[in-house]
Amino acid sequence: MALDTLVDIASNGNNENARIAAATAILDRGYGRAAPTPLKELESTALPPVVIKLVSDDK
Repeated sequence: MALDTLVDIASNGNNENARIAAATAILDRGYGRAAPTPLKELESTALPPVVIKLVSDDK
């Protein structure tokens, strides 16, 4: 029944967003969601320290 409802909305939904959401839900259930791509590990780079000098305009 739930799948029939999604198919009906995907085919006859009142707005494009509803049809896209229903179609996406059908595909997610039929084919499974795409596996998230793992974030690439950032390599640490040895950089020299940064020196910040605060200067006042007061005389």
